[in-house]
Amino acid sequence: MNDVVGIFYETPEGTVLKTYGFRKDPETKKNVVLAYTEDGTHVEISDEDFQTWRPRQDLKLFPGSTDKCLPYVFDLLYDIKYLSQLKRHLEYGCDEQKELIALMKKEKIYLKGFVEEKSTEENSNCLSGYRCPECGSTGPFRAASTCMMVWDDDGTDEATDCELLKNGACTCLCCEHSATVADFEDVDNDGRFKDCTECGDSHCIESMVVTDAGWLCKTCVDRHNTPGREND
Repeated sequence: MNDVVGIFYETPEGTVLKTYGFRKDPETKKNVVLAYTEDGTHVEISDEDFQTWRPRQDLKLFPGSTDKCLPYVFDLLYDIKYLSQLKRHLEYGCDEQKELIALMKKEKIYLKGFVEEKSTEENSNCLSGYRCPECGSTGPFRAASTCMMVWDDDGTDEATDCELLKNGACTCLCCEHSATVADFEDVDNDGRFKDCTECGDSHCIESMVVTDAGWLCKTCVDRHNTPGREND
């Protein structure tokens, strides 16, 4: 007997849906199953028809989906199960944005425009000579720019002839370090960055601590100094 919601089911016709609840039909006084298809279409099905569906507990996503399941901690703390849900939360400017971004960094969940995977490959085009002075990443950065664009009452077209503003704000999308664009320019990497002995990530030596075990980044130092987090 099918009586579990919140999982995927396959209809006799081969359509896969995900169930998310029941409701009582006010006329028939019988349960109606609530579900949705891969394209987001919501459907209601009688309990009799629901019993003909085959549970697909082997599925965590719709077949062929390019979405990604997130670690359980996202569901536990924020009721967010999938990368697409996380993206919508961040794009809509949710109240927990800072906390979510911090959790994404900890879990190494990367999302363009919010948390980017660290790159140390030397730039050879628009960002040639730029590097984060905190973590050593060569981008991407969220930076103030000056652009030429055509404005009308409805807005603008695509910007052209963009240049970075040397005194404008610049933020590394890998570590969230913020400074001016000029502070990111022409950083001499020779000897200024070292790999953390514990986590292996590269950091500016000014933000690291020398210990008996070697060079440790601030994150690893904080973990050792916080009771209960030594094994995180």
